[in-house]
Amino acid sequence: IDTYRKLSNGKIDWGSPVGEDLLKDGTEGVIVVNLSLEKLNPNTTYSYLTNTDNGDLVKIEHETTSNGFTDLDYNPAIKIPFVIGSKRVKIFSKKNYHKGKIAGRYNRHVKIYSYTAKFAHKYVYGGHIYKFNTRRTIKGKVYYKIYGKKQYVRANYIEF
Repeated sequence: IDTYRKLSNGKIDWGSPVGEDLLKDGTEGVIVVNLSLEKLNPNTTYSYLTNTDNGDLVKIEHETTSNGFTDLDYNPAIKIPFVIGSKRVKIFSKKNYHKGKIAGRYNRHVKIYSYTAKFAHKYVYGGHIYKFNTRRTIKGKVYYKIYGKKQYVRANYIEF
């Protein structure tokens, strides 16, 4: 078994195998496992990858003898790609709100409603921008929930 590391340009450095002690988290590469073949179908041509003396992987086609044996110069090899640990990738969460402006003249009072469409005795103000995240239809009318609150504004008063 030989281990080869991927270079920064994405290519594998076949010329120099590396030891386990040089592999750190985030290291990518290929493990090459050499195999021996026995009892193959007679007079059949096989193609396989093999690891040569200088470390190169080459594709070879070879035909078995009439009794199913091969006289291979090199044993077949399997390439197994790997990544050690994890490559730390920043994951950005999607924003789950949209900003909307209350329609109408500046400081116009627009009623806020509860989740049952009852007036909450509070107001939002025209010309101001609020965050809205959930659309809800209550009693046949469309409302948007104010982000972070349990309060709703009628959709016809919001400009997205």
